[in-house]
Amino acid sequence: MGTAKIGSWNDTAATLRLIPVKAGFDAPDLSLRIGTLAVHGQMHGDFSDPRPRIDAVLRSGDIDLKALPTSPLATPPVRAPKLLGRQKIPAGPAQPKPVAAPAKGAAPFSTAPLDWSALERVDGTWKVQAQSLSGDFGRLEQPVLTAQLNNGTARIESFSAGYLGGTVNASGAASGGPVPTLRLDTKLSGLDMARLKPALAGLSVESGKISGTLRLHSFGKSSRDMAANAQGEGQIEGGPGSIGGVDLAAIDSQLARLENIGNVLSLAQTGLGGGTTAYSRLSGRLIVKDGVVRSPDLLLAATGGSLGADGSIDLAQWTTESTVSLTLASLPATPIVLRLSGPLGNPRKVVDVNALQRALVQSGLGRALGKAAGGDGQKGGGKILNNLFRAFGGKN
Repeated sequence: MGTAKIGSWNDTAATLRLIPVKAGFDAPDLSLRIGTLAVHGQMHGDFSDPRPRIDAVLRSGDIDLKALPTSPLATPPVRAPKLLGRQKIPAGPAQPKPVAAPAKGAAPFSTAPLDWSALERVDGTWKVQAQSLSGDFGRLEQPVLTAQLNNGTARIESFSAGYLGGTVNASGAASGGPVPTLRLDTKLSGLDMARLKPALAGLSVESGKISGTLRLHSFGKSSRDMAANAQGEGQIEGGPGSIGGVDLAAIDSQLARLENIGNVLSLAQTGLGGGTTAYSRLSGRLIVKDGVVRSPDLLLAATGGSLGADGSIDLAQWTTESTVSLTLASLPATPIVLRLSGPLGNPRKVVDVNALQRALVQSGLGRALGKAAGGDGQKGGGKILNNLFRAFGGKN
């Protein structure tokens, strides 16, 4: 057993038993520690070919990517040059500029060059498993990865893990070279939507599970290039569950009772001011083309109506151009439309209730709303509707 400093990694230790074999070695008992990361397993090396082959089976406990040490490469010492027989004391080595935290809502992709050249240095079969793996994506339980490295390409034969109460399974490949390439086939099963916490325009998922598939392939010299060149397709399915922030059943019930103006005037509190809506099914396609992810037919079938979306996200720019439609069961042809555009983290929201307003006026409810608001049917009804749907956080 030995402890050592590897570059800037001060806290390292390794224990192994090496058995020389023809053109290589066996390491049947290997332990490695770098900081808080501890790895155990077996390894076999074969150096009979120009490119060495390393086969390994490795196991670890809980891995936190944020706690891992940075690059082990040490800064080379600076020799002090002499000037006219006197030693010149140089300034200290230039310190790297601190990396600014990405602005809120900024794209998570970098223009820094991808360096996957390590894939070209060795061949072999690797099986890696851990108790858990944590990072910006959350926490993966019992992840297991089996990969084949051959001639500069890492083929992911299988990856499986528990995630958000469900499971993730994936396969794919990554290649180095001048322009790295990536391919992923992913299957999600039974993810808990409440733990995923998706939210849009003041609405949030309170319960329900989601499953889906996604196939992606891309290429690029940086992660931003990879995002901009992404192509693929997918499908999502889910339900039953519930969403918070809106009570479609209450809105639909009160709009259907034209004589009860008091109930209509309180919709902001009883309908869009909170409450929950049960849904029976969530479904939709995903189409990825040239770095733009589009869901043209996302549908959430709910009690009292439905929510539909035609959404798109530009991955490289991290912007959205999307339309969300809220349709009430009693007025299926006149949806409330929410348009989102701009930065994904803070898009501009515009609520269009014109079609619903016209339908209410034609049905006679608009005139009643106008009297309750102290004006004619068209203007009074429109004013009340504008207030009703302000809960979406947009402009009318």
